[in-house]
Amino acid sequence: MRVHDITVPKHLNSLDLQELSRHASKFSSNVTIRYDQENSHQVEVDVKSLLGMLLMPIEEGTHITIVTKGSDEKEAIDSICDFFIN
Repeated sequence: MRVHDITVPKHLNSLDLQELSRHASKFSSNVTIRYDQENSHQVEVDVKSLLGMLLMPIEEGTHITIVTKGSDEKEAIDSICDFFIN
């Protein structure tokens, strides 16, 4: 299992979330994002689930934790982190 914390550098619109979901689906590993909502409730979303991603408000400045688990977890987390950076 690989874990990486990042701060989202920009607001992600629905097209960005679709691309992120498609991108994560290229990997066999499970890819999830965790973050805390304002009411201190922690949310975990499967990045490969487009519906889950579209229901997740990822605003600029949101602190998220990316978690990958599986045979290609290192490649998956590196690639997902690159998605947020670029």
